[in-house]
Amino acid sequence: MSVDLAPVNVQPTRLAEIVFDRLSAAILDGTFAPGAAVRDNVIAAQLGVSRMPVREALQRLQRIGLIDMAASRYTRVADVTPETVRDTLEFAACQAETVIRNVLPTLDLRQARGMQSLVADVIADIDRGAPALASAHRVCSRLAEMSRNVYLRAYLSDIDLAIQHNLRHADDSTPVREHVRAHLVELAEAVGRGDARAAVKASTALHDLSGVERVTAAV
Repeated sequence: MSVDLAPVNVQPTRLAEIVFDRLSAAILDGTFAPGAAVRDNVIAAQLGVSRMPVREALQRLQRIGLIDMAASRYTRVADVTPETVRDTLEFAACQAETVIRNVLPTLDLRQARGMQSLVADVIADIDRGAPALASAHRVCSRLAEMSRNVYLRAYLSDIDLAIQHNLRHADDSTPVREHVRAHLVELAEAVGRGDARAAVKASTALHDLSGVERVTAAV
């Protein structure tokens, strides 16, 4: 389903933020595919705003890697290459470790059970055909939202969009899906025990596709 690009009617101080939210959602859902040209004048006309908040939003999207820009030449959605996916997985693994160590020890029983329920929902989505790695990242995103550290939440809020976007273009073959599913089960068990060390181990293994790639190549 395409993202709503109907005219925006809000206070000027929030325009750039609203435009950013609309554009990032359009990139994530594929309305703007990788490599697609993005014209600020067209977007401004669609949203019923001036070009300034659109440009501010595009610059913010460029900083987190969702938009490529070259002055007077082009503005387009960033391509997602195999190298992009590899780097994203490496970063996501580091991010997950930081978030798990920061958040897991602070969870009460209700919150831990809520996280286990989320993992179960993610596994169910994967079983129904949702992209495995992108779906699994929802777990880390939710944990990050629960962090009491304001700097950690602020830092991860924007970059999380780039991770979600890039992982939607990752290998989603059957071996990868089985790999992700198995380590999500391990992660849920570790969260239930409040075992941050085991949770980090499961998350790190989830993001490491080196063994899966060797198996896939051998098939």
